[in-house]
Amino acid sequence: MKLDKVDTAIIAALRSDGRASLREIARRTSISTPTISSRLSRMMKSGLIRNFVPVFGTLDVGTAAIVTMEVPVADVASVSERLARMDKISSVLVTAGRYNLTLRVNLESPADLQGFLLELERYGRVRDSIVVTSIVKEEQPAPRLDEVAINLKCNFCGGDITAPRPYTFKVGPIRYYFCCRTCRRSYLEKYSERIKRMKAGA
Repeated sequence: MKLDKVDTAIIAALRSDGRASLREIARRTSISTPTISSRLSRMMKSGLIRNFVPVFGTLDVGTAAIVTMEVPVADVASVSERLARMDKISSVLVTAGRYNLTLRVNLESPADLQGFLLELERYGRVRDSIVVTSIVKEEQPAPRLDEVAINLKCNFCGGDITAPRPYTFKVGPIRYYFCCRTCRRSYLEKYSERIKRMKAGA
């Protein structure tokens, strides 16, 4: 499913102020709050929006360093996933070329760097490490929203939803998505009692 003008307007408002309430986003975009709530739910369900987190300005994080590594091509995926789970590593970038992993590490002091580099040698060859002296700019690049597609799964069969306007059903604040009319009808039949209870408690 491609994003439409409503989706992109909501994302633009959130990029401007991630703390904005639904009412504030509605005021800025002239979109109703129920629509904003539904679209945000859809974008989060698809994985397009993973979380709402603070972006820090100048902050003392100890010693930051950029580390480049050479890992066998066959191991890049598994090694990068394991490194991404380490608390001291804030970024894992897979790159083209001989040195195929670049890491951003955060340590308490420069003295900790050597020991951590030895620890990284278990995963591949450490080729270079550079201590960061200051951060001038660091932010996630904005996607080209006109090219972004969201991957929704059908709430009944689990298949991909490819139609530009999926079949939906809403109970309270929760909206369910379906790939076809048959799946929607089957879901409503299978969970009719649960839906009644949810509506009664809404």
